[in-house]
Amino acid sequence: MQKTEAIIIYSFPFKDKKFMLEMFTREHGRMSFVTNKRIQPLTVVNIVFDGPKSKLLSADIAFGYKNMLYDPFKLSISFFIAEFLRYATRNEPTNRPLYDYLRKSLEWLDIVEGSFANFHLVLMMHLAAFLGFAPDTNDYREGMYFDLREAQFTGMKPVHRDHLDKADSAGIVTLMRMNFGTMHLFKLSKDQRNTIVDHIIRYYRLHIPGFPEMKSLDVLRELF
Repeated sequence: MQKTEAIIIYSFPFKDKKFMLEMFTREHGRMSFVTNKRIQPLTVVNIVFDGPKSKLLSADIAFGYKNMLYDPFKLSISFFIAEFLRYATRNEPTNRPLYDYLRKSLEWLDIVEGSFANFHLVLMMHLAAFLGFAPDTNDYREGMYFDLREAQFTGMKPVHRDHLDKADSAGIVTLMRMNFGTMHLFKLSKDQRNTIVDHIIRYYRLHIPGFPEMKSLDVLRELF
């Protein structure tokens, strides 16, 4: 038997009244199990499984959310983040720093009071660092372009289309400087936020093959 903590990423009906659980575990990266019960996405659980057969023996709540599952705005963000993580971590092996970052981020969203409209933007951009393709902002100078393919800024406009203009490139730098504690200081309109989401998802599609359309994005657009 093996034990680890895990974040439920996706849950869907499988067969014979069972469910398939996709999860990101702290000790083993992405794993999937068939179980008798459906579990809410982003639930944090302690699991016990049979290593050789990969059979899930138990899944007990490791962290109980106080309000994220009852606040409609936080719940909408959580659905989006769960879908995003399903694709972003699809083939991710053991990555404890990434797991710990996600765990702390979800705890923060659960207890925060006040402004959290930029939460998903900050999480997605900082997540890229754990996946190996964070934007390199060290050499940024005003007026540069951000090359989405190369994940770096350049003074020359790239000849391909996968780049951001000067204004949006500066926005990426600002976003990388945000954290959950300071993001409320950056005022963004709904249109600005939606444009940034589009840029980030486009960025991920260039670095993660097979990253599909986000089904939960339309709801997020309406609310934030």
